[in-house]
Amino acid sequence: MRHTDYTGGTKPVTPGLPDTEYRAVEITGKTVAPDRATPIGNVLVYVEDSISTKPQGTQLPCGTVPDAKWMATCSDENGNFTLSGQVKGKATIRLEKGVFQGILKKQFKTAGTYQKQNYNLGGSPALGSPTMAVVKGSYDSIQDILGRLGFGTLDTNGNLLSGTQTFDLFESAKYEALFEDKDKNGKANIFDYKVVFWNCGFTLDTALTEANKKILRQYVQEGGKIYASDWAYTLVEEIFPELIDFSGSDSTPATTPEQEDAAKIGTADITIKASVTPALLTWLKSQTCLGGSCVNSDNTVNIEGFLSSWVVMNALHKGADGEILTYGKMPEDKADRPLTVTLAVGKGHVTYTSYHNETSDLSKGYHPQQRILQYLIFEL
Repeated sequence: MRHTDYTGGTKPVTPGLPDTEYRAVEITGKTVAPDRATPIGNVLVYVEDSISTKPQGTQLPCGTVPDAKWMATCSDENGNFTLSGQVKGKATIRLEKGVFQGILKKQFKTAGTYQKQNYNLGGSPALGSPTMAVVKGSYDSIQDILGRLGFGTLDTNGNLLSGTQTFDLFESAKYEALFEDKDKNGKANIFDYKVVFWNCGFTLDTALTEANKKILRQYVQEGGKIYASDWAYTLVEEIFPELIDFSGSDSTPATTPEQEDAAKIGTADITIKASVTPALLTWLKSQTCLGGSCVNSDNTVNIEGFLSSWVVMNALHKGADGEILTYGKMPEDKADRPLTVTLAVGKGHVTYTSYHNETSDLSKGYHPQQRILQYLIFEL
């Protein structure tokens, strides 16, 4: 028996089974962001207290299932998945993608195939999203991308409506509150967040003391995740100099920060045709951007909106545990340069992009680099 949508589709011809009894089902769908539209791939999907047709054990490539007997799978690069087995009349479907989760209560009245287009990750901590903080900046607006993904509401111009966000938003010059201990529990407030985003152009002032640098390093080593764009590289270079070889003096040791602003040598108003990793390329091909496809015919993507003196990376330092997700050449370059990198530090991660994400009105659509940020958010 087929049902097009078990939340309100075709009614069963025969009476449903009692909720406490198992019934054989096949569930197909797509894992998406909290906006209920943007596909998110490689998500762990499982049904609590179910019985799988083909048990796969507890360790799947995308995560750990609490019980080896449960129906479980990993969605593909574009979020598609299928589950087969037995469930009770009322069941809980869980989604897990790194620090992001989704909890969906569903009803299965009878045996059969259940098709639903989208299964979304939670858009607030109460629904499974991690606690997040965003530090505002003068030249980027990551908070708008988060809002578009379902972690807030945008106005008609594509800007985040203040007060609708499900994350904490810090003014550029007031991020020192992250390093205070408001609840007097012996740890800085930053430890209350799973992820902290730093926009290009945040006010770098006396708040970034040596003591606060140690706090931020400890935060990441213990499992915290940070994302920084363009001029926010100071956080990465000052606190984690051993990760990225930013442009500067060749004589500077890998464990020593370059001179302040030494890497701000990028050319303004250029477009870089960037190469991307296979997984990111597959995902971008499933998305739409302004003008149509996010991907060029040669499988590169256009990164644009560079302002004067954007920060240039040379490479990852030897021994750094990281990955270059996008790379390309400046007009004067003969060699490729990293544009997007993500690195493991202890139990946490540092992600950095040389470019901005704020290049257009989000109400009109996305540029490729904004789509890339969407992808990165769920890889944190």
